[in-house]
Order: sequence, then structure tokens, then C-alpha cells
Amino acid sequence: MLEHKKAPSKIVIYLMIVLLYIPLTALFWLQNQPRPFIYAITVSLLMIMLIVSLFSKIRLVQLEEGRSVTFFIIGGMSLIVYGLLIAQGGLGRINLNLMEIYQVREAYASTNNQVLAYLLPWQAHVINMLVIAVAMYKRKYKLAGLFIVLQVFLFSMTNFKSFLFAPLVLIGFQLFEKTKLKDNLLFVISFGSSLLLSICLLVYHFFGSFYLASIFVRRLFFVPSNLHYVYYHFFEPIEKYKLSHSFLSFINDNIYQMTPVQLVALAYYNKENFAPNVGFFGDAYLNFGVLGILGFSLLLGLLLKLIDTASVSLPPFLAMSILVIPSMSLINAAFFTSLLTHGILFAILMLWLANSLFINEINTIGSKR
Repeated sequence: MLEHKKAPSKIVIYLMIVLLYIPLTALFWLQNQPRPFIYAITVSLLMIMLIVSLFSKIRLVQLEEGRSVTFFIIGGMSLIVYGLLIAQGGLGRINLNLMEIYQVREAYASTNNQVLAYLLPWQAHVINMLVIAVAMYKRKYKLAGLFIVLQVFLFSMTNFKSFLFAPLVLIGFQLFEKTKLKDNLLFVISFGSSLLLSICLLVYHFFGSFYLASIFVRRLFFVPSNLHYVYYHFFEPIEKYKLSHSFLSFINDNIYQMTPVQLVALAYYNKENFAPNVGFFGDAYLNFGVLGILGFSLLLGLLLKLIDTASVSLPPFLAMSILVIPSMSLINAAFFTSLLTHGILFAILMLWLANSLFINEINTIGSKR
């Protein structure tokens, strides 16, 4: 349905299918989970794909001052983020040892800077990735190398692993575009995931080490899907939140006096310092039930059409490489949190600016290839 369409937003759908929907269906079969929940999710995914496939693109104006605005955002945000990190002891936290990342994270978290809480993922997952992607596409490898170094520097002061692996995902997309398999993206993602699972199981079988399986099989695939069922069972018999813990608090009172994550942590897991965050479908259900799943999916489908419009003049794989990390938050985080805190809306803005900024250059380069 989507494989041969030049729609960068399809990477979001593919990730939701491979990392969330397939594990959800596996647990549905293995654990005999309730049918209404998986049926609603199935219908919602089909609705999202139909919107992306059949609806016309949303009209967006081109910004004449795109070059100046883009440079201002990239330069200004980079100065703020790196400046605040250094000012708050970032140089003293520098660490590249993956075995000591949690101590560094705790030290960073103790700074409790609300500005960085938003700007840091935007910088790491959008700004730096945009510059690296465009620089690589235009063969400005020194600029790409500089921002890869800056990305590693960002990781060294915060030790969020996604910051370190994001450039590898981006480079992989750039290389993948040059292969004959680029029109079979869903197959490649599915095959790669199956291969990864097989390798983890072989390591466990022959060497007895569960480390890789814990990271990739358990944490990447089955923890998010299992939490969706936890939230479904927990909220199925009780009052839904109706976004009373979020931006609709002025309409609906939060009868639980805490966030859904805090409520589940205390009432289901009996833990206080615990954050069992749930992804897109679970968040939709805890707010409005089955109708929430359908409603949130409609909003996501329209948002994906906006992404395709905002990146209309960009090479699809360039746009996808910028979207892939922010969009993965839909697997593990609430919908509106993913849009704002994890940078999906900011990624759309930067794609739109990049579309304005590079429309002539990219079309020229594309015609020469």
C-alpha cells in the first residue's frame, strides 16, 4: 500500500508495525489477550495507512526567509544547549564508557533544567541529525563529521544511548538509499529485526548470555507491547483520564490526582520511583477508551500527511532519516508527549524549513544523479 509511494511518513508506520504491532499480536496469541483491544489497534493502523495513501497533501506556504530562519534556529539552539550543558558541569561528566552511563545520567538529572528537558532531545534527534543528513547528501563530509563529533560530545555529557546510536541509524539510511532494496523498506526492516532476534537467541543458546536478548528482544520489542496490555487491563474497568492530566485539565478534573504513569506504578506495580511509560495506543486507550484509539489514530494520520507535505521537495530517505528517532517515541511514550517533548512537531518544522532552504539545490543535485 505504501511501499512505492514517495511518502517519508511511511517510516513512522513501518516502525509502529514492526516494533509494536507485531509484538502486540504475538502476545495476543501467546497470552490469550483480549480481542477488542487488538481489533481496535488493527483498524486504527489500517485507517492511518489509508489516510497516508489516499488523502491529498496538505497545502503549506513556502517561507522566503527559510535560509536565515534555519541557520538562526540551528546556531541559536546549539549555543543554548551546549552552553547550558557546559555551564552545569557537563565537562566534568564526560564519559564514553557504556558501563557507567547510569551514574552520568543521574548527575545530569540532578541539574533539573526544564529548558534542557525540551531542547536536549530536539538538538540530539533533530538539529544534529538534520545537519548531518543534508551535509552527507550534499557531500559536505567535513560538516557532517563535525556534527557527528558534536553528537558524541552531547552523549558524553548526558549518556543517553539514543544520542550515540542516532547517527548510526541516519548513516544506515543514507547508505540504504543507494541499494536496490530501497523500494522494499518494510521487508528490510522486518528481515533485519528477525535477524537481530535470531542472533540474540543464538548468543543465549550457545553462550548462556541473556544481555543482548534483554536489550533487543525483551526491551525493544516486548516491554512496550506488554505495557500496552497492562494499561488496557488496568483502565478497562475504571474511569478514563480524558487528558485531565494534560492540556484538558481546565475542562476535566483529574480524579486520580496523579499522572497515569504514576497511578499504574503505584496501583499495579506498587512502586513509587518507577515510570512504566506506555506508547501511542495505550495512551489513547487510558484517555478515551477504544474511541480514543480511533481518534488519536485519525490525528496521527493527518499529522503524517503534514509530514509528507512539509518534506515534499526533500529526498524521501533524507526526510525519513530525520524522522526515525523522534517517531520511535510513539512506541514508548504518550502521543502528545511524543509530539512536543520528543520532537516530532519540531522535526516537522525543521523539515519544512529544509524544504524551503534546499528546494533548488536538491532538485539540481537530484537531476544530476
